[in-house]
Amino acid sequence: MTFPAPPDMAESIACPICSLIAHYPIDAEQRYCGRCDIFWGVLLDLLEYEGGDVGEVIKLLPRLTNDPAKVVAVATWLLMDKNDGGAGRASHPIPGSATP
Repeated sequence: MTFPAPPDMAESIACPICSLIAHYPIDAEQRYCGRCDIFWGVLLDLLEYEGGDVGEVIKLLPRLTNDPAKVVAVATWLLMDKNDGGAGRASHPIPGSATP
């Protein structure tokens, strides 16, 4: 029995919330976490579109997921700039993102 070669580790990302490492190239490209079911690429695009206004992005989170726990987890991550002693989201970045 043979198994396929593992995906290229260079194309993997780690979710800043659950730390799951996504190895599939499509997931890495879209910055998707299968455990949290969150497309971080979409979230970061929204953050950029809103000019970095975290409050506006948090208002849109219920449209991205119906799971209240996920909304709270993502909102907490977004608010780290204010609550993480100045380290902010940079201490838990999404690999491949232009801004943490």
